[in-house]
Amino acid sequence: MSCASSAEQFLLLSKQFAAQYPQAELSRIAPIADPLLLREGEHAVIGEFAMTQKPWMPLKTFSGKVLLEPGADPLAGILAAMEPLGSGERLIAQLALRRAPEHWITRYIRKSVEHPLQGERDAILQGTRVPSSTNEMQKTLVFVGGLFVSLLGYRWYLAQAWTQLTLLLVIPLLLGIAFLWWKRIYARQEIYDMRLVTEKLSRQAFYTRLRVIAIGQQATST
Repeated sequence: MSCASSAEQFLLLSKQFAAQYPQAELSRIAPIADPLLLREGEHAVIGEFAMTQKPWMPLKTFSGKVLLEPGADPLAGILAAMEPLGSGERLIAQLALRRAPEHWITRYIRKSVEHPLQGERDAILQGTRVPSSTNEMQKTLVFVGGLFVSLLGYRWYLAQAWTQLTLLLVIPLLLGIAFLWWKRIYARQEIYDMRLVTEKLSRQAFYTRLRVIAIGQQATST
């Protein structure tokens, strides 16, 4: 079942669906026959799917020729799991689409031209070169900061300011652990195929929400 905000959008959606699933039959239904309408005594359970990959990675798609081959359609197993249903029960797969703005690729366009191992290559090249002025400045700042913390800690030790001294030791430790955790989780470079990223970014994009809705009679307690 598909719905659209206008007749033009509905026609476009129907054509897109028919291009992906040429074996499907499309037909109109009356609003009263909408399977999403809850009748008296019914309740719904809704589950929503989420992407496991980054938005700049393409989804696996199937051409019309492949879908005509037996067992090739990935939805066949899902639809088979929906049968059999009891009387009055129904399952609806709802795909909500909203066109993404043209600038959605701004943050990801670099990945279509930059090799995923470029960061490692740059690190190797920097290791073989003479340290730059920026690296020397960073080392100087670290040295000055460490010297200042050491002198401050020694002063608090002589003054027996144990609370301040404990904080002075614990806070840098926590900051170091947080930095290592961030570097491991968020700063890790993803491995990707530049051609697949280019293919994804060259296509028309939509914000998508995929839900499965199960509707049935509400159980009554006795």
